[in-house]
Amino acid sequence: MIKKKFKLNTSDFKEVFNFGKTTRTDFSVVKYKKNNLPYSRFAVVVSKKIHKKAHERNHLKRRYFAAIKEVGSQLSIQDYIFILNSSAKDVQYKDILSKIKDITL
Repeated sequence: MIKKKFKLNTSDFKEVFNFGKTTRTDFSVVKYKKNNLPYSRFAVVVSKKIHKKAHERNHLKRRYFAAIKEVGSQLSIQDYIFILNSSAKDVQYKDILSKIKDITL
C-alpha cells in the first residue's frame, strides 16, 4: 500500500474529477491534473458494477496501488484518478504495470 501523503484527499479528488483531463487505457479511465507538490498523488475507483462484494473491489484497489507504488515514480508529477472498468477484474498484475508505465500525458 502507498503512504497516505500519496493518496488524494476528498477535496482534491473532486477537483481532479471535475476539472482534470482524461485519457483511456484498456481497462481504466485516467483523470489527471497538475499539482503544485513535489510528488504525485493517486486514487483508484472501483464501481459496484464491477464487483458486488467489497472485498473484491478492495482487492482490485490493492493490486492497482501496489503497481502504482512500483512504477508511479516514473510518471510525471500530477494528481491521478484511475477509474476501473469491467475488463479490469480479469487483468494480470504485469498487464497493470505495463499500462501504468505506458501512460503518457
